Amino acid sequence: MAKLYPHLPFCDDETPISWAGRLAAFHTSGGLVPFLNDIGVPAVDLARGVDTAVDRLCDVADQDSAPVRHNVIKSLGGHLYVLRGQEFSAEFRVAPSTRFCPMCLAEDEADPGAPHAQRRHRVSWALAAVSTCERHGIALLDRRTGRWDDTLGELRQQVPEDRDSLLSLARSCESRSVSPMQTYILGRIAGQAGPDWLDAQDIEQGWRASAFLGGVLAFGPDKRAGEMSPEDWELAQHAGWSAVAEGRQGIDSALDSLLVQARTSGSRGYRPQGALGMLYRWLSWHKMAKDPGAIRALVRDKIRDGFPLKAGQTLMGEPVEAPRLSSVAAIAKTEHVDPRTLQNMLVSRAVVPASEKDHWAGDVVLDYQQGVEVAAAMKRAVSVSALPDRLNASRPMVRAVIRLGYLRLLGDVELAGSKLSRAVDRIDVEKFEARLQELGEEIDECPRGMVPLAKAAEKTRQKIGVILPALFDGRLKRVCRMSDIPGIDGVVIDTLELKSVLSGCRPGMTVELALAMLGIGKNATKNLINNREGGPLLDTIETDDGTWVTPEAMGRFRKRFAVKTRLPLETGLKKYRVEQILARHGVEPVFDPKPFGVALYFRKDLPVAWEV
Repeated sequence: MAKLYPHLPFCDDETPISWAGRLAAFHTSGGLVPFLNDIGVPAVDLARGVDTAVDRLCDVADQDSAPVRHNVIKSLGGHLYVLRGQEFSAEFRVAPSTRFCPMCLAEDEADPGAPHAQRRHRVSWALAAVSTCERHGIALLDRRTGRWDDTLGELRQQVPEDRDSLLSLARSCESRSVSPMQTYILGRIAGQAGPDWLDAQDIEQGWRASAFLGGVLAFGPDKRAGEMSPEDWELAQHAGWSAVAEGRQGIDSALDSLLVQARTSGSRGYRPQGALGMLYRWLSWHKMAKDPGAIRALVRDKIRDGFPLKAGQTLMGEPVEAPRLSSVAAIAKTEHVDPRTLQNMLVSRAVVPASEKDHWAGDVVLDYQQGVEVAAAMKRAVSVSALPDRLNASRPMVRAVIRLGYLRLLGDVELAGSKLSRAVDRIDVEKFEARLQELGEEIDECPRGMVPLAKAAEKTRQKIGVILPALFDGRLKRVCRMSDIPGIDGVVIDTLELKSVLSGCRPGMTVELALAMLGIGKNATKNLINNREGGPLLDTIETDDGTWVTPEAMGRFRKRFAVKTRLPLETGLKKYRVEQILARHGVEPVFDPKPFGVALYFRKDLPVAWEV
């Protein structure tokens, strides 16, 4: 077969189409397509990197095919391509535009003569990720004519003929630095190793992750991808590089910074799209044909950890079965309870700060599992008015059982404002009933000297609030249950043993001493120990010797409440600093301090780490 003469060698930085165009200009002074037709190489096949077309061109030009094949961007079908083992989609290519650096092309003209026989279209310019000339530090230019052969990328169709025009174009180009992502892409194409996280992704996945994450970092969550100019995308790549180059840790840190900005922006409604903008929209696009890579799992996990979600909602293509956080409104809807009642109950149980009691339920965020548990307790509610019949006990006996904490009300009436504040959890009732079944042996006839609890209180002149702790703490050994009498009224105890156990026994400390230890004045005593609906704030035991507070009751109070006068001692801060920090965090007392007699705070509302 005849060979082209003289020989025009292939350059190792150019595309096969570029070399074919130079051959055409060198041997025929004409265009690419007529030349390829003359030598029997289909232009479309050469553009798609078909092996037979490349081999035919090399054979005619007397050129070793290995370096030419090395620069082939080969079509795999289905809008997929491969270059040196790196697969990517059609969007990762510049075609049908032709991208070039006018200064590089001007420098190619080392000899006088046909310029298009010397100008080389670099293989790197065919990649969308390459937008800056690494040699000259200027933005590359894109050109297209709108003709069918634009996809061939023939330089002579897009570039001025004379060198002076190229130099003029070069002077008009924006000067800028090369993005680290572009450097990484070119290094990866050349077979060099890069950051581990990026190397574990397809080349296009890392590029897109950097662009969309960087777009939010550089321009904020309100910027839309469709509004981005080529210059904007270049800035986005610069902004996103540091995060993706550090892998999971860097991406987590970048996402955290975006979430902090969203929380402090003051906008109503803290939502993923409002915080992550184009990154969230890209990863949530239901028509996405290409796998975005590991970035989707990282963002999805961050959203699950930091945003209120609904159980069962679809998040980036996958259902959320049990979110970590949710809103009161979302939980109420999925659990089929009233949102306002649920919110009141959550405030009452200190799951939600009291400061959010009057907020819209959709804006109140909480731990999903805690919210579901409270909603379930609401659905299991047993009215206090039904307990005397269920437990076979008098109303005073039931009140004592609740006051001593053996049964806990679902909520405090001041906060709940609902009939559920006068109810208990059915599971707690069942546990209490099981506990009753463990009190002594079951008997058919009551032994002499043993009487029911109410009768024992009457005979020994002891309050039931003193007898019940002795019974459930195991201090009474002679305890039986009547087989024909269910519930509390069926429990009988020995009055002589009761007197012996209670004689000289003090259940704790006096209420006066307890208040002094807590730093609370006497004028608040009644408000603390009164048996309000929902139980007293500080549990006490009444005896003939006065009112007593057990160590357990002190522990429960301190765990739930903080006394303002004691906060300087607890934190080591001056009084004025404590007041400044409380004001900065918007922490309000549980009750109005003046009529109540003391400034109490829910301990859960206090700052996690006090500022020194």
